[in-house]
Amino acid sequence: MSIVVKGASIWSGDMTGCFTGDVRIEGQRIVDVSRQAGSLAAGDAQVIDGAGRTLIPGLVEGHGHITFNNFSSYWEMLDMPPEENLLVGLENARTYLDAGFTTIYSAGTVKLRLEVVIRNAIDTGRWPGPRIRACCPSVRWAITTTS
Repeated sequence: MSIVVKGASIWSGDMTGCFTGDVRIEGQRIVDVSRQAGSLAAGDAQVIDGAGRTLIPGLVEGHGHITFNNFSSYWEMLDMPPEENLLVGLENARTYLDAGFTTIYSAGTVKLRLEVVIRNAIDTGRWPGPRIRACCPSVRWAITTTS
């Protein structure tokens, strides 16, 4: 499926500021950007009027903890059953995506393989979320739980 956004204010992420133009999206990829509004032919693509709106690059979370919730201690995190913790991670993934984050680099998870399962669910289209560079549990948790 192709989408063409016409006449949006586009910020490319550099210091040159915004310009008004068109953007073509195919699947989940931006395939063309025009610096002149109305210059991309729509063809059979869905057209979205971008006038009055701004497009920005996807944001990257460079130190994310997608499986964390409002815990008050390490022990509370460890005590949460893995099934419930999976739901926390999936809900957080959707929240990150809705906030404009398209990539998360994990800095630690609560349980083994939890982020791997979430990442795979997102990658296969079973759940909405950003790209995730999955991680293992934090070294401190591993040391704490084996002492």
